[in-house]
Amino acid sequence: MDGLLKIMFIFIFLPFLFVNVILPVVAEWKIFGKAGEPEWICLIPIYSSYMMYKIAWKPQYFLIYMGAYVFVIILLFLNLPTALLSFFVLAISLAYTALQFIFSLKLAAVFHHSYLFGVGLFFFTPIFKLILAFDSSEYQGTSIP
Repeated sequence: MDGLLKIMFIFIFLPFLFVNVILPVVAEWKIFGKAGEPEWICLIPIYSSYMMYKIAWKPQYFLIYMGAYVFVIILLFLNLPTALLSFFVLAISLAYTALQFIFSLKLAAVFHHSYLFGVGLFFFTPIFKLILAFDSSEYQGTSIP
């Protein structure tokens, strides 16, 4: 049994850790470097998301992004009827998804990529963040409204 756990650790956990933790950190490290920000920011979870919004768009939209999470958590602790709770959670989820989609388009635009790249960044975030990190594009700033 002990050997099976070692094999599972090597063939399941380590690749999962590499793909879902290490590669995104490496990609964000390079993206922050391209944008002229300190690379270590990618190691601090909430602050790195805030700075990604600052790089791509406006940091005020990050407050909306986080506010949606907090609002859903508050709603879950209120004893609302199930239908009403479901409606609020669905509405907030749709707003969050729209915000993330626009953020992906803006992130692609500040590195002079097409809207199609932004769509890819939305649907396949880890892969397209790696492409964004290691391609030859340069950060152009957030002059885009």
